[in-house]
Amino acid sequence: MNKALLWFIFLGGALFLCFPRMYLFADNTIKASNLNVTALIPTEIEGLKKSDDVQYYAGDDLFMLINGGADLYHEYGFVEIAVQEYKTSEGEYIDLEIYRMKNSSAAYGIYSFKTASRGQKIDIGQEAIDEGYYINIWKGNYLVTIASRKNTSALSEAMKKIGEIVADKIDFSGEKPELIKFTEKLNIPAVEKTTYIMGPLALMDKYDFYLDRPLSFKEGICMELDNSVKFIFLKYSDEDEIKKDVQAITTKLGISDKADLILNNQIIRATDSNDNSLILNVNKSSIIFSVGLNEDRFIKLLDNLTTL
Repeated sequence: MNKALLWFIFLGGALFLCFPRMYLFADNTIKASNLNVTALIPTEIEGLKKSDDVQYYAGDDLFMLINGGADLYHEYGFVEIAVQEYKTSEGEYIDLEIYRMKNSSAAYGIYSFKTASRGQKIDIGQEAIDEGYYINIWKGNYLVTIASRKNTSALSEAMKKIGEIVADKIDFSGEKPELIKFTEKLNIPAVEKTTYIMGPLALMDKYDFYLDRPLSFKEGICMELDNSVKFIFLKYSDEDEIKKDVQAITTKLGISDKADLILNNQIIRATDSNDNSLILNVNKSSIIFSVGLNEDRFIKLLDNLTTL
């Protein structure tokens, strides 16, 4: 092996070691990459000690940690997770979970799914919600969840401290999904919570048509209004898939004769097997429906979304 080749290999290895947070793109530029989740675990925190070794799971190994909910995380684009338990000087425990998702939209999506409307917004990361026993934080491609067994002011402050340290270690920010940014600009009143939906499992948590197959939408949002009323917008990339899904939905609801009316932008009312009042419509490349909403309000919300 000649000296030039040996020097090239040495130099390449040195660059790799010097820049563990970066990688080369096809255009040969070096851009910020994703930090490994284990590097984000705080090692020393005043008043807290690690009570066990860091647990690490990637890909399908997530089922070993949360067997009942791993599918949902994968739907949102799960990559890897690091888990660390801390013990306070008073003998209380705090659990830290750091999820790396495939991109910032995926991270925001699972954050929006996990958080509740009753939580309090706090200034950590790009967005964070404190729900007493839990704090969820979104920043870049990461979701950070911190949990305690008790809801005390001392534990709350310790949890926030952990969150601040982790968020500071994530040295880049991300963008919210375009659908979320658009609805936030509308400033629609009485919206208690908006969830970004990336697949059928998240949709089923918000509303389930109980079809024989999942709907084929690309992405969506669920706006939860007052009194558990829901307005759901599902965006498609294929018109044929819209037709198939409208046919499946109307058949399930017993109104298959109205499928063509919905596809022709007519607003149709229906009642499901649980006596929920539904309103359905197809607008451009989207299926839009509501649960428990009156038609006047449905039309107003629909008008706000006509540019999507």
